[in-house]
Formats: sequence, C-alpha cells, structure tokens
Amino acid sequence: MTDRKQAIARLLPFLRRYARALTGSQPAGDGLIREALLALGAGTASLDPARDLKPQLYGLIHAAADRAPAPAPSPGPGEAKLQATLSTLPSAARRALLLTSLEGLNRAEAAAALGIGIDAIDGLLASAQEDLARQAPARVLVIEDEPVIALHIAEIVREAGHEVIGIATRKSEAVALAAEHRPGLVLADIQLDDGSTGIEAAQEILQSLDVPVIFVTAFPERLLTGERMEPTYLVSKPFEPQTLVVTIAQALFHHPGS
Repeated sequence: MTDRKQAIARLLPFLRRYARALTGSQPAGDGLIREALLALGAGTASLDPARDLKPQLYGLIHAAADRAPAPAPSPGPGEAKLQATLSTLPSAARRALLLTSLEGLNRAEAAAALGIGIDAIDGLLASAQEDLARQAPARVLVIEDEPVIALHIAEIVREAGHEVIGIATRKSEAVALAAEHRPGLVLADIQLDDGSTGIEAAQEILQSLDVPVIFVTAFPERLLTGERMEPTYLVSKPFEPQTLVVTIAQALFHHPGS
C-alpha cells in the first residue's frame, strides 16, 4: 500500500497538468484531482493492483469530470469561434488527443484510461485531428531566450496555422510586444536571459490582457507542487511538435475570446 501511495504521489504533478489542460482552469483541474482522490479514499473508486497504475489514475480524473455538472454554453460572438476549435470534438476524442499528445500515453494506455477498446482509439484520434485542422488561427507571442528553441517554436506555431507576432528574450521586451500587438496567446519559457522569468512577464501581461499562457519548461513538476498559484498549461522540454500544437488548441478552446 505504501509503495502504491508513493507511486501516486510521483504521478500527481502530471495528473494535475492533465486535469488543468482538460478543464482550462487551475482550480477546476485541481478540483478534479481532489474529487478523484477522495473517491479513492472513500472506497467509491478503486485501483486494480494487477493493472498498470497510470491509466487507472487518468481514468479516475475522467470519472470525476463526468460527475461534475456541465458548464453553461458560452453566449455571444465567442460561440462561432468555439465551433472552430476543439469544442466540436466529442469528449472522448479530446481526451484521447490530450492523453497521447500531452501526457505521452501509448494507444493501449489511453484506451485503458478512457475505458474503451484499443481498436477505438484510432478513430477518436482521427476525429480529433480533423477538427484540430479546422481551428481558428490565433496571434501568438513567443517568450524564449534560446534562439534555436524560439525559432523552432515559432515554426511549429506557424505550421499549425497561427501567426507569430513577435519573439521576446526578456521580460521588458515581452511586455512591450504584448502591449503593441495584443496577442491572443502567449508561449513562455521559465528562465529568461536577463535573469527574469516568463512567469513574471506573463503576470505583467495579464494585468492588461485576458489571454491564455502556456509555459514551456524542462521541469514541469517544479511548477506543479500544489504549494502556490501555478500555471494552467505546461509543456515539457524536450517536446514533440504535436504536443505543443494540441496544448495550444486546448488553451484556445477554453479562451474563445482570445
């Protein structure tokens, strides 16, 4: 039992990352984790010791999400943009895409987490990719002090159909670019070359703009400790292009007005 608890504790940062990406909110995502763990502690949910732990934990998050009340539809002009993003995906397809692209689960693990047969995964992922291609473009600010990585991120963003409005290597530059071009999305590294951080830059930008921020870091677990206010969207370095594309899509889905 102790070994199982320790294994769950090691996976918690990544479960938090997934739940936040799924809901688009730190409080909502952490709420799903709390509900999943409470169900486990109360005995209304259980883990099979004969099966792989990781997919079962993601399955507990899905069960908690399915028990939560559905959010009210977004009124006004944002509805049109919602239809052009991942909101058109069936819930299972969006989950399958996040599990495989963001969390790195293989097809069998994703199927187990979703409680479906492995033969159904390919259809869900194909549906997800079709709708992903129809996503409305966004204006993106990249905050990254490593030139090669910055250019790589910018290329991925452009190939996904979005516009890069600028690349900043330090906080002051990022804030100035955001004020001038008003991006709809920010991609930020954690450590910048002037000693500042992408978190500081994002905090200042968010004082005047309501936009999603995706942090790109080699140490996501350091930002998902549950001890302070934390990012909603995290991508781990090194990353696959598809991971970044899917995270961008999910962030824009939850911020249709961006």
